[in-house]
Amino acid sequence: MNLTENAQLALDTILQKPTKGIPSWLIHPMEHRIIDRLAGVPEGSYVKNPDEVYLKMQRNVGTCLLDQYLATNPLDIGAHGYDGKRPKTATTGLEHIVLDGIVIDSPEAVVEHMGKVSFPKAEKISRRFGPIYQPGRQPGPRRS
Repeated sequence: MNLTENAQLALDTILQKPTKGIPSWLIHPMEHRIIDRLAGVPEGSYVKNPDEVYLKMQRNVGTCLLDQYLATNPLDIGAHGYDGKRPKTATTGLEHIVLDGIVIDSPEAVVEHMGKVSFPKAEKISRRFGPIYQPGRQPGPRRS
């Protein structure tokens, strides 16, 4: 069986054979020059060819399982941080966040939203699957 170098590294580790290197899941650096450096390519290569450079970086760091492919950076992180080319969202610097009519400006506001909106919504959805657990009530069939 012909395996890639990283697949062989993972298999040898599972089989407890001596290896050179450490198998890893994956990494997602966001700074372009770090991606270039780990890929072993000239600075600026990631911007020109994100797919090729991203995969080369993953291979070079020993990635044996790549289940989240983020070659095209969804956060618009440039060479010096967020570059703002896309509209801002809650995770990319949006200054005023309003969710379901609740201003989210503190941890307490998040808790308020969870109590008023998220948990009731989750409870309503869970009722489709049968009764929910109630403290003091024994799960399972009723006994007479």
